[in-house]
Amino acid sequence: KLTLVPLCRSVLWQDERLKQLLAPKRPETRRQQLLLLQHLAEEAKGRRALMKAGVLHFLRPLLDSSEANEAAAVAWNMSFEEVFAEELCRAGGVPLLLANAGRSYQALGALLQMSLRNEEVVKQLYQQDAVQLLLDLLQTYEGEEHRMALYSAKLLTRMALDMENFEQAPWHLAPEILAQQMQRRGVSCELLAELGGCGWLLCAMEAHCNSFAEAGGLWAVCIMLVEDEGPTEPALGILTALCRNCSERQESFLQMGGLELLMT
Repeated sequence: KLTLVPLCRSVLWQDERLKQLLAPKRPETRRQQLLLLQHLAEEAKGRRALMKAGVLHFLRPLLDSSEANEAAAVAWNMSFEEVFAEELCRAGGVPLLLANAGRSYQALGALLQMSLRNEEVVKQLYQQDAVQLLLDLLQTYEGEEHRMALYSAKLLTRMALDMENFEQAPWHLAPEILAQQMQRRGVSCELLAELGGCGWLLCAMEAHCNSFAEAGGLWAVCIMLVEDEGPTEPALGILTALCRNCSERQESFLQMGGLELLMT
């Protein structure tokens, strides 16, 4: 059936067909059912039709089941719809997705998309101690789990923008962890950009800026600048914050070959 998805979407989008698809299935076929829903939710027309057919009522309990990973993948695609993000948040979806975040980058992706569309999601993430969890995920990911680290960094950046709830979380741990991760071998330019963006936000505050510097922040900036397609903007933002009114750091940066990096 899945091989026919591109051909039969127009049929499945019909209300009655979707209602049949969203009807409870036997456990042994539920994963296939969720995979089909994931494909249908890839397009805006399919997401709107699924919302109308009651996909949230079907999906919500599965986020707390043995099919949570597959359900999170559907939620990720559906979360591009603002109404779905709002309704899943009200239905208690944030803590369920967060509970699965350590095993599923799709759960992190869904939380990220929801947070971009609904401020209440960010508030709930703070209430669930998400900053600590995301920092832990950054420290434990392996090379093949690049997307886990990437979405963790993106969510941290989104949460760092929320000054209203900022003091509720252990952000004092973040500068050292971010600087360390930026200096890891094999970090992609995309991940460097996200880590740098979050570090840039934190370096706007003096205490966090000092912590970032003590954790090797200048070297992390050099790593960002030396990459051909590296994240120049966050690197320069962090560098400006680190070297502002600090001649010692300015001298250290020059000794690292920083002037040559800036010239190129």
